[in-house]
Amino acid sequence: MPASKIAVSVPTDLLDQVESLRRREGLTRSAVVESGLRAWLRARRDAERVRRYVEGYRRHPESDDEIAEAAAIVRASWAAGEDN
Repeated sequence: MPASKIAVSVPTDLLDQVESLRRREGLTRSAVVESGLRAWLRARRDAERVRRYVEGYRRHPESDDEIAEAAAIVRASWAAGEDN
């Protein structure tokens, strides 16, 4: 995959911590930054999914019957797991 270079400034204490850990783990700076950026993007996507779920749940909360049905399924699942 093609790569692009970036230059960033970070506080010295943060860089010192990152450098120490990445050396111990045998990682390159690029690998650490890439991992951090991917984690940031994933967290943003996850937060958006949660926001949409909560919004949908507020519009259409579960009925008492649906809650009872879900509880019965969980109890049956637990009971089946105890048999193993």
